[in-house]
Amino acid sequence: MLSEPTDFSMTTISTLSYVADPTLSRQHGPFWSAWDSKIRMLSPRLTEYSGDASASGDPGVTHTLTSMGDVTIGARLLMPEGVVKPAGVVVMLHGYEPAPLDDANPWAAAGIAALQLRVRGFAGSWFETGDLKGSESGWFCHGLLDLATWTLPGAVADVVCACRALRERFGAETPIMLHGESFGGGLATLSAARLSGTGLIDRIAVGLPSMGAWRWRLAHQRRGGMGISAEVMDWINLHRDREPEIVQNLTVCDAAIHARRVRIPALFKLAERDDVVPAPAAAAVYNALGTDAGLKHREIVRLGHFDGGIADGRRHAHWNRLATAFLDPANVPALLIHQWSAARAG
Repeated sequence: MLSEPTDFSMTTISTLSYVADPTLSRQHGPFWSAWDSKIRMLSPRLTEYSGDASASGDPGVTHTLTSMGDVTIGARLLMPEGVVKPAGVVVMLHGYEPAPLDDANPWAAAGIAALQLRVRGFAGSWFETGDLKGSESGWFCHGLLDLATWTLPGAVADVVCACRALRERFGAETPIMLHGESFGGGLATLSAARLSGTGLIDRIAVGLPSMGAWRWRLAHQRRGGMGISAEVMDWINLHRDREPEIVQNLTVCDAAIHARRVRIPALFKLAERDDVVPAPAAAAVYNALGTDAGLKHREIVRLGHFDGGIADGRRHAHWNRLATAFLDPANVPALLIHQWSAARAG
């Protein structure tokens, strides 16, 4: 029988209230300033794809766009039946072990389109990169020794370019929302932060966000971990002489640091315990949000990335329903959050 996730010797209250070290790396400002400049020079467009599935890595790809570094990104665009101009578009970001692209669009009945995106190096976006997930370093650590070659900033660019391509296709009056869990939740947070102030993103729904509070994660998971943490620990062990640079690069892309720039309505799912995405690190992303208190809301599950039984499964399912409602532009976030908070208090 599998053991439940650790609590890292923290109470539930201290876990959910954890605040990450906000200190910026010296490379943070210069790197992201240059990154933003490169993004502004791009004019991404969604184009229909009818090429060989082996080139993309997923036969479900219907559209492509060109992202930073001339990397081709694959996606599946799901339009509600009979709708030419959707009420909005949800960009669905995948986890670290993505399932094949399919026709699942929880918002179709509301006339909302969905873009199932695959960032570079994952099946669906193998065009120039190949399968980085199956590479020796793993996807997350590919190029990690140098910010200029690391895959993660490129993946953030993929999401931002997808949002810009949707704006070009559907017009400024069509709201664009971000949805993601785990790895996808971290990507959603980082991407929303880079789009801060542009008016391009209307709201986000994020579950168990990864890639936050790296200084804490490294201090508490030196002897192992799961998922991305395990890859990072293995990479550090292979490159002990480069450890300071690795830590610096991780901090430059820390979702808990970038979350301060996110000021749009936000719905989060957090866990009391989680090993794959350490619960305190995920909570740190939510706690760092720059969103006004009345426009952000968190739902708590007992266990993340772990089968916690029927009762906890219902909590996860409940969050999915809330996320579907929250990302419907017909609903006012402040009113939804007020209703949910009142229901919880009652």
